[in-house]
Parts: sequence; C-alpha cells; structure tokens
Amino acid sequence: MPERLGRTETRSDADETAVEPETGDAGAGWRRLSRRTLGVHLKWLVPPAASLGAYALWTGGELEVASLYKLGMVSVAFVAVTVYEVVQLLTTRFRVTGEVFELRKGLVLRRHRSIRRDRVRRVDLTAGPAQQLFALVIVRIGTGSGPQGKDHEVTLSALSKRDALALQAELLAGAGAAAEDDPAEDGTIAALRWSWIRYAPLTMWGGLAIVGLVALATRVADWFGLSLDGVFRWLARFFQEASPVQVILSFGVVFAVLSALSSLLLFCEQWWRYRFEVEGLYTYRVRRGLLTTRQIAIDRRRVRGVEVTQPLPLRLFGAGRVEVLATGLGASDDDYTGMQVVTPAVPRGEADRIAAAIAEQSPSPTATTRLRPHPPAALRRRLLRAVLAALVPAAVLAVLGWTIAPAVLPSVGIVAAAGVVLGVLLGVDAYRALGHDVSGDYLVTRYGTLRRHTVALRRDGVIGWRISRSPGQRLSGLVTVSAVTAAGKGGAYQVRDVRLPDGVAFAGEAVPGLLAPFVVPRQAPEPEPAHR
Repeated sequence: MPERLGRTETRSDADETAVEPETGDAGAGWRRLSRRTLGVHLKWLVPPAASLGAYALWTGGELEVASLYKLGMVSVAFVAVTVYEVVQLLTTRFRVTGEVFELRKGLVLRRHRSIRRDRVRRVDLTAGPAQQLFALVIVRIGTGSGPQGKDHEVTLSALSKRDALALQAELLAGAGAAAEDDPAEDGTIAALRWSWIRYAPLTMWGGLAIVGLVALATRVADWFGLSLDGVFRWLARFFQEASPVQVILSFGVVFAVLSALSSLLLFCEQWWRYRFEVEGLYTYRVRRGLLTTRQIAIDRRRVRGVEVTQPLPLRLFGAGRVEVLATGLGASDDDYTGMQVVTPAVPRGEADRIAAAIAEQSPSPTATTRLRPHPPAALRRRLLRAVLAALVPAAVLAVLGWTIAPAVLPSVGIVAAAGVVLGVLLGVDAYRALGHDVSGDYLVTRYGTLRRHTVALRRDGVIGWRISRSPGQRLSGLVTVSAVTAAGKGGAYQVRDVRLPDGVAFAGEAVPGLLAPFVVPRQAPEPEPAHR
C-alpha cells in the first residue's frame, strides 16, 4: 500500500523504540479514542460565550463595536483550538502488543511513538468536569526517565472509564506490576477525615488563588474597556482618610478571610473522596478529587523511600504532608497536587503512621527524634545567613530614607533590631532541624526551617554519593554529603554541613562499600627512630 501523504515523525528515546511509519489501520489491533470526546472538545467554545454574556450584563446590553471585535478574535482562536483538538481525536490510534505500547496521531505532521511495556512506570487516570459529564477519563502513561529528571508522558484524551481501567491494568501488568499467581494484599492505608480541613488555611494556595483571580479580573476588564475608576477612587479615598493601622487591619482581615475560604474550597476540590490504599500485591493507588477526579497508581516495587514535608505554618500546628519517593513519578514543582504527594496536610502522628506503612518498617524512620547532631560550625553558618537575610528590609528602608523618603529613617533601627531577633530565631531553628542517622533499612536526613524535610531513603536505593563544599563550607571545615538515587524530585538527598570524616563514615555505614574505592585512608606518621 503506498504511503499516505503527509509528514511522518518517529520518536526514539532512552525508553522508546523507533518504529516504521504506519501503513495499516484497523485490523492490526489499533484502537480509537471514544467518540464522546468530541463533546468534551466543545468546552473551548464556553469561554467566549461566557465572556459575551458577562460583558452584556456588565454594560446593560450596550455592546460596543470595538469590544465585540476583540471578542470575535478570541472566539476565532477558540474555534481554531476546537478544530485542532477534533483533528487530533479523529487521527489518534493506539495499540498494546506483547512488548510495546504504540501511539500514532496527526494529519499533516504525523507522530508514531512506541514505549516498551517494561519501561512503563505509571498509568494515571484523570477526569475533569467536562470528561465527567460525558463519562470519560484521560489516561496519562509515564516512563519517568526523561532528560533532567522530567517525565516522558503519553496522553490519551479520552477513553471511557471501563476502557481506561482495562488499559491501566493491562499496561501495569506488562510492566511487572502484578502477577497472577501472587496473592492480593488489598487494604486502605488512609482515607479522608474532614478534621484535616483545619490545616487547609495554613497553606499559601488560598492567598495565591485570590491574587490570581483579582489580577485576571482586572486584566479582562481592561481588555474589554470596562471602567474600574469607581473602585480605584474608593480605594484612594479610603487610603487618604484611614490611618495606617486601619488600612493594614482592614485589608489584612479581608485577605485572610477570602484566603481561608478559597483554601477550604481548594481542599475540597483536591481531596474529596480521598483514599490511599494497597491494590493487589504491587500497587499503591491514590484516589481523590471533586470536579477533577484523579487516580494515581504507584508500583510498590519502585518505591525507594518516603518524605514528610512540613512548611512552617503546618509545623507550628503539628502537621505535615507525606510524599512517596519512587522511580517513574517524574519531577514536579507542584508539591500540593504533584503525583508524589499521597496525603493532604495531616497531623504529624498520622503522617508518621502512613510513612511507616509505605516504608514497611515500624516505628517509622521519619519518626526518629534522636538524630545525630551536626557541629557548632553549622549553627554559625545558619545564624549568619539568617541575620543577613533578615536585615535586607532595613537596608532597603535606609536607602529609601537617604534618597527620597527621609521620614522612614527613624524606623530603620526598629526594623533592623526586629530582623536580628527574627534571624537568630530562624537560624537556631534551622540548626535544630539538622540531623541524620541510619534506621533499619533506611538512611534518614532532616533539614530546613521555613520548609522542613524529613527524608527516609532506602539504603539499597542509593546508587552513588556526592560530596560537595561551598567556599563558606571550606572556611568552616564542613561538607554536604548527598545520597544519589533514581527516585524522587531532585535525584539526591543531602546531609548538610557535617565534618568530612563524619560524612564519609555515615556514607560507609549507610551503604557499605559504595564509597570505599574512592576513599584513601589517612596513614599514621611513622615513629621517629630513638636517639642513642
């Protein structure tokens, strides 16, 4: 059969195999996406229609030609996106063979990707409001072995829920996630408790959501030429008539209330019907979400450790989040909804219980309180850095006072004194956080003050050691010893600011023999001959 017109592109990566351009279609095991996905793609027409309705209500039905012109251009762009998505749907085919998963799509620029089934690390199912309306699921297949720790991911948008679950089971079975002759070990590790919602306002996500919504509303109003002069005049009059204390209290209270409410809403959206459970012999499964539902499957055999993360507000109230360190989860900058996050903010005792279940070790290695201390030089480094950082606001006020605002000069001393006190407190707290130890099958490291991390890494998951020294560490006689692993977000977990002999000894104890070929023992000086 002659090759079809168009341009064909094959992908070949570290975990993918190149294949020949397609010459066949149905009858060779190729499957299509659900036709109901056409309805989902109509969601791109909702924003321009909603904008037109909101604009008509705002102006009382008086539609200006310029605004309608802008809205028309936006509508054309969304229609183009819809057409593109429909073409992608109609040209997408996939199949699963004995060794590979294959995907091909595209009309003009054709792409044909092939992933070996034994390289599949995760198959996640997601359904947004539009997908739930049509009983569909988005399938994301990840290999977790992209460049710089980023995940190679293939997305199928979308399948029926039954077909998605069948494909997930098929691919995970092919990746060695289950065996037919092995007994199942089903059980719930954690389920949602509504008492945990009290920790939601302690995160920063609610405040960021408020700032984002205000910025978006302002931008949209400006784009459509809607006047906000009345709002700005009211704010200017309030700033002129109110005292600084009234301004701070008023805006602080309003922002705090709106931030708390948005945090509660975000918690409900992210963690509704949350369950973290063992499914079969080799699978952890996380289910959560209200408007957008998520099912994340994690191969237990690829788990290399567990981490309890405590931002300062959560730590002050005795709470933290649990993250799984596993190969194949990829790198994620979102520590709230990332794939590695398996719990919302929970009490620290509950976090340690969940970490113990993941680590399969009791007591949990993350619950270790008596870690090995670090030398006093580490305290001096943290005090110096914290005080210098806390003095930055005082320095900025001093520059402003000497240049354009002499009235702020009297407050420089107060800000500097407060900065020194705050810096000392943070420096001492950061030093108290430092610690490391070996606990059973795990090496444990803890660090951080504004964001405290307690990491328990499997000793057999360490593939190397990295010893580094900054100029400041050289002056203090300290080093940072990092355990290198293929799991987690950063690829290495640090034991910060220890003496070189202590760091080398800890590495040798945690993983005997791994660092030994690179260590030259210090020879004792030969005794001088006795004088006759």
